[in-house]
Amino acid sequence: MCPDQAEKPSSQVAINRAILIGVLALSALLYACAKSPSANVRGDAAHPTPVHFYTVAEETAKRRVQAVGSLFALEESILSSQVEGRVSQVLADVGDTVKEEQALIVLDPQELQFEVDRQRGLVHQVRAQLGVGPSDQPPTDPKMIAITDQATTLNYRSAAQFNNSWNVNLHYRAALSYITGSHAYKVGFNNAWGHHDNQTYALNPISYTFFAGVPSAVTLRATPYTQQVDVNADLGIFAQDKWTHNHLTMSYGVRYDRFKNSFPEQTLEPGPLTPNRNVTYARRDNLNWHDITPKSSLTYELFGNGKTALKLSMNKYLTGYGTFAIGGNNRCSLWGQRRYPAIGRVDNQRRARAKALHGHEHRIVAARDVGLAAARRTCVPGEHRRAFLV
Repeated sequence: MCPDQAEKPSSQVAINRAILIGVLALSALLYACAKSPSANVRGDAAHPTPVHFYTVAEETAKRRVQAVGSLFALEESILSSQVEGRVSQVLADVGDTVKEEQALIVLDPQELQFEVDRQRGLVHQVRAQLGVGPSDQPPTDPKMIAITDQATTLNYRSAAQFNNSWNVNLHYRAALSYITGSHAYKVGFNNAWGHHDNQTYALNPISYTFFAGVPSAVTLRATPYTQQVDVNADLGIFAQDKWTHNHLTMSYGVRYDRFKNSFPEQTLEPGPLTPNRNVTYARRDNLNWHDITPKSSLTYELFGNGKTALKLSMNKYLTGYGTFAIGGNNRCSLWGQRRYPAIGRVDNQRRARAKALHGHEHRIVAARDVGLAAARRTCVPGEHRRAFLV
């Protein structure tokens, strides 16, 4: 046998032995670890495991959404003054709460006063040319378009509108007195019936409003129209007594009042700016008031000679209306006038907003063109036309 062949089996046996010894040692180690108790193990009597109890209850979960955005007003109003001038004081800032008729800015009055004085000088010059005194009214023609200048409070050319009134009243009353001894009794009544027609008309239903000679507004009037009102009852019934005893005289009584009026059937016919108007309003009751008022007075003569007396009275009195009052609820009064402000020196922002709101823009160069255009329009109830002066 060769020496190399004898060494190979012995080396293979040594390797196998080493592997076997390693496997046995590892098995013994694992068995020992499995048998040895651990100090960290819980669940036995010496190391109990804590248990937590939870009660299940129904709750409403609120949903919350967080978002980032911007807040804008639904409608925005662009404010401007009727006249131009230098701003001397700002009374409100962005975000402030303001009320109606509250001043927002103050214009320098000196420059405005200079312009007013200049316009007044022009007015005096025109009056001198017309031969009209400072306090005289300028000559008017009812067929011309009326003009009112707000800067000088001057009305010229014509009156804006005219009125014709017809009034019919029927009054009657009666009283009865009975005097006995120290008493003087009196009872009585009074009543009235009436009818009133008030026609509003204008030969030219258009008027202009200027400010310091610059057109600022055009007013269109749906004339002619007639308002009618009936007084159905203006009744008063009273009873009183006058008692005299020595120097003392005492009067006392009571009065009942009733006022009732109504609107008869009324028809609105066509007019220059309302050629298609033909509206009839049915009869309608208006007021029906009832009042009871006491009357009392006390007179004491101090010396009994009829020259010096002490008087005391407590009474309540009512205002008599008649046929002229309480006509504001008349539906014919709805056909009055429409005033359209003029827009002068319109900037690009306001012009763009006007186009966005109305879809178009009226451009009328002169005031006379406004009158001609308005005269050609067909005005019907609910129709509004706006004219812009530029």
